[in-house]
Amino acid sequence: MTSISTEKQNSTEFEIPRRANLYSGALCRWVEMGISIVLGLIVMPLIIRTLGNEHYGLWGLVASFVGFYGLFDLGLSSAVSRFLGNAIGARDVRRFNRVASTGRCLLCIASLLIVVVVLLIMGPIQSILRIPEEYTGQFHWLVMLSAASMAISILMSIYSGALLASEDFVLVSCIHIGASVARSLGGLTVVLMGKGVVGLAVVSLIVTALVQFTLFLCCRIRLPQLKARFTGFEAKVARALIGFGAASFVVMIATVLRSKLDIMLVTRFWGFGQAGLYAIALTVFRYFLRATLAVAAVIRPRLNKLQGAENQVELQAFFLRASHMNAACASLLSGLLIGLAPLLIRLWLGPGYEESAAVLRIIVGGYFLDIATDPGIGSLYATARHRYFAVQTTIEAVASFALACILGSKFGMKGVALGIVIPIIVIKLTVQPWYVAHNLSIGFRGYWFRAIGMAALAMVVLAGGLVPVEYSFARWGWWTAPLIILAALVVHGTILWWLVLDKKDRIHIISRIKQTAFSKKPLNTVYQWSQKIKLENRFPFLCNSSQAFKEIASSLKPYYEEYVERVSNPVMACSLQTAIFMRVFCDGRKPKRILDLGSGFSSFVLRCYAASQNGIVVYSVDDNPEWLNHTRAYLASHNLSTDQLFLWDRFKHNSDCCFDFIFHDLGHMNLRKDSLDIVLKLGKGGIIVLDDMHFGWYETYVRGCLSHGSWRYFDLQAYTKDEFGRYSVLVSDISG
Repeated sequence: MTSISTEKQNSTEFEIPRRANLYSGALCRWVEMGISIVLGLIVMPLIIRTLGNEHYGLWGLVASFVGFYGLFDLGLSSAVSRFLGNAIGARDVRRFNRVASTGRCLLCIASLLIVVVVLLIMGPIQSILRIPEEYTGQFHWLVMLSAASMAISILMSIYSGALLASEDFVLVSCIHIGASVARSLGGLTVVLMGKGVVGLAVVSLIVTALVQFTLFLCCRIRLPQLKARFTGFEAKVARALIGFGAASFVVMIATVLRSKLDIMLVTRFWGFGQAGLYAIALTVFRYFLRATLAVAAVIRPRLNKLQGAENQVELQAFFLRASHMNAACASLLSGLLIGLAPLLIRLWLGPGYEESAAVLRIIVGGYFLDIATDPGIGSLYATARHRYFAVQTTIEAVASFALACILGSKFGMKGVALGIVIPIIVIKLTVQPWYVAHNLSIGFRGYWFRAIGMAALAMVVLAGGLVPVEYSFARWGWWTAPLIILAALVVHGTILWWLVLDKKDRIHIISRIKQTAFSKKPLNTVYQWSQKIKLENRFPFLCNSSQAFKEIASSLKPYYEEYVERVSNPVMACSLQTAIFMRVFCDGRKPKRILDLGSGFSSFVLRCYAASQNGIVVYSVDDNPEWLNHTRAYLASHNLSTDQLFLWDRFKHNSDCCFDFIFHDLGHMNLRKDSLDIVLKLGKGGIIVLDDMHFGWYETYVRGCLSHGSWRYFDLQAYTKDEFGRYSVLVSDISG
């Protein structure tokens, strides 16, 4: 059998097809972020100059209220997304819909709560912040419009959460790209028309409503399994969601205390003028935050799915790889922004905003560690251990707020920024990485060294190397700046490659690059030719085997056509190309002990070979008893031996011998991957043919496993690639 097939699903089980891999998802998030940044670079200077510092400070102040409104979510959005991801990992459609229905009811209540509470507290907030009389009317409108926008987002978050839980990153990113364009162009239009900050809020509300409605429609199309009904509310599920969300709610409160009150403190101590400069730094920082969290955003759904599938080994491996990759990206972007902050802001807005650049450097430098360790936070949510993170964040937030008040009242904007980031740095260097490592049972030293220590070193080296760029640009001309940037990037990249990424990460990246490069036809043709030469050098009997391939193809083709008509279908059976290669290879290599993992047409081919020679034993193994019976009947109909047919659960515990030749095509891809270590032990000293290597993630996993032994890898696309794009690889133990 092959993994392209899908088993018939019953009413309690479902399979959501993967829309795109994590690299595609991260790439789409970066494209989304890039478009948003380009629009911001073009539009924001016009808006800032048209509104003026004080009005833009008012806009930045009210924009920070969105964080407060998010508190009314009560942590339910993250809880719903997490439980939906677990249901997908467990393939349980009933649980999926119970979570969706119950979450929808709770989120409706939360959205109504926003509007009610905002109406009650608007007056007291105005007094606390000392809003000048001339800004009162605009302030009231901005508060209400932003509250309505957040209420809509919370109400409809079930649909975006479902799409993200199913890893439909490309679609969500495309919708957000459209929203960024509409929000930027619409905001610029209303400002130039003289509608001011209230016009900006109206545009934001309209775009939010359209985005959520689009996500709803797409969710109905892409996830027809989703049945979120008010009648599906279950008290037990509600308690689970609220219980999980309670810790998230505490984290949200702490986050608001840490990162949403800063501009309010600047407004309270130093007025709207300084708040406007601080808001500029925050605007750039949010672009940076979106860029760095683009990686983390696609990591969390996968962690949820792995936890739901109860696959601890893969969860640990994926977490470490994701942490290293995320830390490398955060290090690169943080170093670039810290080193070039004054130059970038001057090129963007012109002179007069130097204080914004200084604040930006402080905030980015502190938050770098927060971003680099974000996969660790995702792992705590995935394993439902985030209550400890809630305690940690609360302590961190209280310390940040207290320090921001003390330092801000004395040193202005820079003091507020320093007060916010100092506790973050301390916590992220000590408590959080230790607990994350303990929770996942991974080595603390190795995790801290690569994902935190060396990533921070690389960031400091890059930022320090870029500081002279502005001076050299002014002193010696434009041609020196690229040289300095290139030198800094080379040193930074070297640290990332050897000290942040480990050996498995490097193999993974190289494999992905090869896969992408050789997917282009000219390069792929050269690659297949080189692999064929390599294989023929290792197995000389293949050099002059063209006639043998023709004869075997002629003899096997009628049987294959009969098999796919009577027993299976072409996408379930192993390909005819792979069957021909196995028979030719066995005739040349003459293995005596053969293991056929995944019974079917491969069993027929290998037992035909065994019937042509004396002293050859073939073991056929399958994970499905019904399919094993089909194989037995087909073999008997052609007078072939039906001995040595086993179920995998029995065979893997009782077989301790090695085989000369193994064909690995067992069950679905997760079983294929989980059984690979056993297969490599059984094939010690022999030959293994691995089918369905067209799955990039599986090919990467295989290469990682082979790196620890004496195995040589041979791509068989030149021999085995079929009309469905499937192909096999051959691995040979050179110690045997």
